[in-house]
Amino acid sequence: MSGNPNSSPPEQVPASKGLLRRTVLSLGIALGAGTALTRSTAGPGPGRAAADPNSVDQPSADPGSVLDAPAQRPGPSMPTKSLETAHGKAVALTTRMAKPSAPLRRYRNVFKGDPDVTAEFFRTGQGVLKIAASAAGLSGQLQILDAATGVREKQINPFPGNGGGVGATVYDAARATLFAFGAENIVQRVSSAGMVSTGYSTAKGTTNASFAVATDSKGRIWNGNYPSGNATRYDPASGATLNTGRLRADTQYVRSLAIDSSDTVYAGTGASNPAIFSWDTDTPGNVREIPLPWRTPTGFVRRIEAHGDLLFVYVVGPDGKTIFSVYRTSTGTWLTPPWRWLPSGMVTASSGDNADVYAVWSGAGSHRLMRIDARTLDAAFVCLVPGPPEAMEFEASGSQGYLNLLCGSGKGFRVARISLDNGNSVRDVPAELAPRIFKLQTLIAPAGNKVYFGGYLGDGIGSLDPVTRRTWRSTPAAGIRQIEGMLAYNARTLYIGSYTGGVIFRFNPATGSVKKLIELRDKYLQSRPIAWTTAGGRVVAGTIPDYGRSGGALVLIDPADDSTRVIVDPVPGQSILGLVGDGDVVYGTTGIKGGHGAPNDATPAHVFAWNVAQGRMLWKQALPGEVEINSPLLVSGALYVSTSNGVVQMGKADGTPLATYRLLERWAAAKYRTSSIEALPGHNRIVHLCGGTVTLLDLGRKTRTELLRGTYSDLAVSKQNKLLLVDNGTDIVEVAVGA
Repeated sequence: MSGNPNSSPPEQVPASKGLLRRTVLSLGIALGAGTALTRSTAGPGPGRAAADPNSVDQPSADPGSVLDAPAQRPGPSMPTKSLETAHGKAVALTTRMAKPSAPLRRYRNVFKGDPDVTAEFFRTGQGVLKIAASAAGLSGQLQILDAATGVREKQINPFPGNGGGVGATVYDAARATLFAFGAENIVQRVSSAGMVSTGYSTAKGTTNASFAVATDSKGRIWNGNYPSGNATRYDPASGATLNTGRLRADTQYVRSLAIDSSDTVYAGTGASNPAIFSWDTDTPGNVREIPLPWRTPTGFVRRIEAHGDLLFVYVVGPDGKTIFSVYRTSTGTWLTPPWRWLPSGMVTASSGDNADVYAVWSGAGSHRLMRIDARTLDAAFVCLVPGPPEAMEFEASGSQGYLNLLCGSGKGFRVARISLDNGNSVRDVPAELAPRIFKLQTLIAPAGNKVYFGGYLGDGIGSLDPVTRRTWRSTPAAGIRQIEGMLAYNARTLYIGSYTGGVIFRFNPATGSVKKLIELRDKYLQSRPIAWTTAGGRVVAGTIPDYGRSGGALVLIDPADDSTRVIVDPVPGQSILGLVGDGDVVYGTTGIKGGHGAPNDATPAHVFAWNVAQGRMLWKQALPGEVEINSPLLVSGALYVSTSNGVVQMGKADGTPLATYRLLERWAAAKYRTSSIEALPGHNRIVHLCGGTVTLLDLGRKTRTELLRGTYSDLAVSKQNKLLLVDNGTDIVEVAVGA
């Protein structure tokens, strides 16, 4: 998911209502749900309509809520257990028992980043103003700051092991409890003492509940779900949950939520045909659609804010650009503001009577607080603020109005308090936010001592020198976002594929310089350059398409002049997950999962051969029952590919399956790159990694040996023949492999 996290504003409601009403979303979390390693499933049934809107809420423990939407859209009618049927000859393997391998060396927390948070203000039962700052990463997921001093009081990780971290929070004042939302279907409860416990379960099939959160006047919490395309209502007082039906047949994301003073819910959707839907909080079965004023075939209604009878609406289209518009609910009309700037951070706040809306206009190095008249939309300058806002709250104190802000980015966060009567700053203190530790992905070990990697929802490329233990990372100004795949071309060139825009960079590890070669999203609708190799004198990348799209691409890069050629959809409807080159031919593997929000392809995953010099497909071979094939590899001239359960040998001439080496017994849904294989020098040995289990396949001896079982993910073999793995998401370990 990756990208620039954007905050959302808190809305203040009377304390008697118990909850601060807010809508929060983090692009980092949102796109994290859509990253290469994010969980996603394909289910059996089409959506069904919502039931009687007057039905009684069901207890949260009961998965059969009367308004439950089915988990998924229709999937392929094929087995999802990899290698359930052998492809070619089933090779009988002897299991060798081995003493578990212990890492020889461990390098901890190698990829750190500056704070990058979404946030909300909330008041304790004693009326003390606090900040709940949430972030992606494996640490610093939820930080509680004192708003008066900026001092960090608590640092909590409600989703240990989940690099998506926390994407949204909501405060239940009646129970002095924060609810934390992440890339999971369980919402976690965080007590005032920082203790974490299970809050509630969202709708069936949900894999990410962090995109959209709001509360109604009765203190009930609403959240949007992916990929079930519906919303969940939870009552903290009774523990009851209710799930709406899928809002529309093609909806997978409920990406934004807002609730106005009349208790009308407004839900923004995506990825296909984004729209706004509304319903009353007590009758969620009576859904109305508010069409957008322009046609957007794919994208997201990223954020909705309710201010009186105004909706501030932010839509991200297929080109990745944000469109801002205003909708007046009392007249049902879309309005054009008399100003052309985008409210910074998509964060605004209303005055107590909703007569004024406050937003920040960022540009030319300054950040101007503006007062917008809710009747005319005219904007007037109030004062300068320390930075772009991450959270904003209006506060009435007697006859005076104040605005509390968390401003800044990177290391420069500050907490400010502005008097709205005169524009003077009452308070401006540093915000003590902790840095993030990223979950590692895309590990490569080119010639030399350096190991390079990217981070899940990370920013830039990092490296480790195992000899000196020194780490390095590129600056945010380099433009590299979450890295999906890399190729070490030579000592002075690494090619990098970055998400979300499908951007390809040439990176010089000697100088640290970065050159952008192509962005694939706008013209080719591609998002993740995940697979890399060389063939026919070209660097070749394979991609996963953008949100709501199916069909990957091959990108051919000429290293001599950086020119590119793109072949879209070489295997119709399927993403390209792995590549390996041999002379003029590139061998590739595919998966049935397209961009997040798109239906899975109905045909099995493929292995294919493409002649780069001739520009044509030589052959493509479907492997029945397989939803994802990865990591093509040449060992002693023979072609092998990986699945979640083992390794298949393919004929290079025509793609005929020759032999199946079954290593594991796993059930898995269609994802991206859940398995990988690497060759060990000599002896025809292959290391297979899936689900934290590392298995050694000896092709000559026909044996399998389980080397490791744990929290291992990315795999690389260095030119010094060292086996390198990512452990616990944050550490790089070196492991010995016996003869």
